[in-house]
Amino acid sequence: MRVFKKIGLVLLSIILFISFLLLMFYLNKSTREKAEFWFDAQGSFRQGTIDEHWCLDRSIEADSTFHRAYMEKSVAFNKRGQYSEGFKLLDKAVEIGPVENLGYRGSIKLYMHHDFNGAIDDFLRLDLLTPNVTDAPWGEDIYHVIGLSYKQLGELDSAKKYFNKSIIEKTKLLGEEWVDVKTFLYFGIVEYELGNYQESIELFDKAISYSKTFTEAYYYRGLAHKEINKPIESCNDLDSSYLYYNKGYYSTNPYYELPNQIYLSTITNSMDSVCLN
Repeated sequence: MRVFKKIGLVLLSIILFISFLLLMFYLNKSTREKAEFWFDAQGSFRQGTIDEHWCLDRSIEADSTFHRAYMEKSVAFNKRGQYSEGFKLLDKAVEIGPVENLGYRGSIKLYMHHDFNGAIDDFLRLDLLTPNVTDAPWGEDIYHVIGLSYKQLGELDSAKKYFNKSIIEKTKLLGEEWVDVKTFLYFGIVEYELGNYQESIELFDKAISYSKTFTEAYYYRGLAHKEINKPIESCNDLDSSYLYYNKGYYSTNPYYELPNQIYLSTITNSMDSVCLN
């Protein structure tokens, strides 16, 4: 028993000594290093949990100018639709680090909050702040999301301007094959809504040429073919849309409905009006 007690005391002494060294190491860090320490620690916990937010609170306490902690803490609130709390944090992140956070806030406004004017303001401000950079808010081309924001507002001419700019700038920089196929899709939908059916078909053709299983492009091309009195082509496109949808080739998001998101019932209803006549 005495041997075990001695071993226990030795182990306890070692633990206390290591804890003391770690405490001294932490206390000697700068405020930013302490904030980064707690920010890294939150990565060990699931997003939105009490433990994650506790670490992020410690990060903010250590350095109130560390914008990454505010932004990260906002994510779970916005995913839950708790925008009042989420935007308090996200607005603070933008105040401290506009270049790093404007694009993300604009995307949240576009896709989740449906504040399309606010999204445009954020994207345009970011574009002005980074004149020599091609911005990609939330991984999407900045001119694409500006165009999509205008589209959602119903300002279709402005939407066309920015979708076209997205295509031109990306093609100039990397080649047309690097253009987001969703840009061709939404540009085509805008032309369709303006009654420019042939122009819309050409854009859907382009989208399909780069993505052979693009369910949404086949669907909207089918609608456009119907408008120019091509029922066979329309029915073929709707059939393709139905086929690829059932194979899982469709766009969706677990937190919000996408602009112009289609469902299987959307396709079948259109097929009933075209293919059965």
